[in-house]
Amino acid sequence: TLTRNSGKQLLTTSNITISITVFHAQTLDYPSDNEEWDSFTGIIIPGSLSTAYHDHIEWIERLQKVIREEININRRKTLAVCFGHQSFAHAFKDYSSNRLNRNQDKGEPQRGLAVKCPTGCKVGRRSCNLTIEGKWFLSSALASVATFESLELLYTHGDMVQSLPPIAISLGGNDSVPVLAAAYFKSEEYAARFRENAIVNYEGSKTIPSSGSLEEYTKLNGYSSLPYAITLQAHPEYIANDGLTFMNTSAHVQEVGHVTESEATTACEDAKKNFDRFLQDSLDTMIAIGITLQWF
Repeated sequence: TLTRNSGKQLLTTSNITISITVFHAQTLDYPSDNEEWDSFTGIIIPGSLSTAYHDHIEWIERLQKVIREEININRRKTLAVCFGHQSFAHAFKDYSSNRLNRNQDKGEPQRGLAVKCPTGCKVGRRSCNLTIEGKWFLSSALASVATFESLELLYTHGDMVQSLPPIAISLGGNDSVPVLAAAYFKSEEYAARFRENAIVNYEGSKTIPSSGSLEEYTKLNGYSSLPYAITLQAHPEYIANDGLTFMNTSAHVQEVGHVTESEATTACEDAKKNFDRFLQDSLDTMIAIGITLQWF
């Protein structure tokens, strides 16, 4: 049983079995037909040392086509992490819309775009400052009276999402990386409705009224109004094995020359010191995602 500060029970688990089937995107390995796709409750697109905007490479081009034409069109419930987060956005680099990018003043059409991090490779703890939509998403999904302003999570990445297509909304970011988390919707209209609801129910307030909860929102608008995909630049799974997963990944990132030994060591020491905070924020994030995607 998992609870928040309010004492309200969020989730009770008993004898749950999770089965994961691995498909190798690099060998163009995917479910063979709709029946096989439909047999899965959800999809996870994980991290990679590959580059999402190198879509001239056959397997990356194919992955992004699958995101657009299979996952997006059929609203298949998806969690995409790091490279997956970047690939999801970049899959919509040619998205056609009359809307303008809210994060730019250049009058350019809004589209998804992954780029190299201008400030270099990131390793270790980073703060994700939640947007109003992100605050409402997290608090309402968790049915929490707690205030969510930011999340402290663990990262290893050299690329980032610079902008999103209008079927997506940013859930948070910071000065160095503008989009650290995003939610994707069936249409621009559903994305706009979700954003408007978040603003009405959260802006200027520190708590979520029952009328503005995710449960009430779903009752009024239907399950199809919820995001079908949540993408994260962070790695919530880095808390596994008491943080050993992060330590091992940081060592590998150092070995391949993406960060210095000093940067990797500092990041690992900080992770040990602040592990309890990472643990709580990672769990909160994953529970909110699981509830929103109706995985539990």
